[in-house]
Amino acid sequence: MTDRTLREPIFTVQREFLDAAFDQVQAAYGSFDRFLSDGLGIDDTTLSALKAKLLTDR
Repeated sequence: MTDRTLREPIFTVQREFLDAAFDQVQAAYGSFDRFLSDGLGIDDTTLSALKAKLLTDR
């Protein structure tokens, strides 16, 4: 794919979209933690494993 305008939406983030998504999570679940557990069904053990793999202290 050589047309950059076709690739750009895939590799960029618009702040307004993220803000809208976080607002919806807050309205529907009250917190992001409740969204992870109630909305996505992620248990504490799985969440801890994900954090260990994805988050680093830098």
